Amino acid sequence: MIKVYSTPTCPYCRMLKEFLKKNKIKFTNYDVSVDKKSAKEMIEKSGQQGVPVIDINGKVVVGFDKEKISKTLGLGFKSGIVKSKTRIKTDSDVYDVAIIGSGVSGLTAALYCGRLNLKTIVIGREAGGTITKTHLVENYPGFKKISGQGLANKILEHAKVYKPEI
Repeated sequence: MIKVYSTPTCPYCRMLKEFLKKNKIKFTNYDVSVDKKSAKEMIEKSGQQGVPVIDINGKVVVGFDKEKISKTLGLGFKSGIVKSKTRIKTDSDVYDVAIIGSGVSGLTAALYCGRLNLKTIVIGREAGGTITKTHLVENYPGFKKISGQGLANKILEHAKVYKPEI
């Protein structure tokens, strides 16, 4: 039996489920953002609150680790690096600061650079980064409890006040 613990807003959860469907792997999905019993079960199995978590007949894989999931399921896996020749088009090629990574740290850096009136560009896949996969963040300054996506959205909203290019 294969169990997937996920949230609807997690892009890695969606990729994991698409990967399983593409490989015709049957699984049961548990939305830990609303199913507290499953959330508790996921934390007990994995030792963490981040999603996705996949339980493959008792073997737990945390995150969308294609190679590890493929090996555990007995699927073939071929890894490799894809080089991109795409150039990022911007209004201006001159920036005071270029931040690589659009997670919480990158967005916070953009916020502080903006406060110093530095022209800033943030380069990354998804605003908010890894924390968006966490269904619950506890004891973050200013919040007793908040979802990872909610926290990322608040940081992004704050950073955008200073108009970095993201």
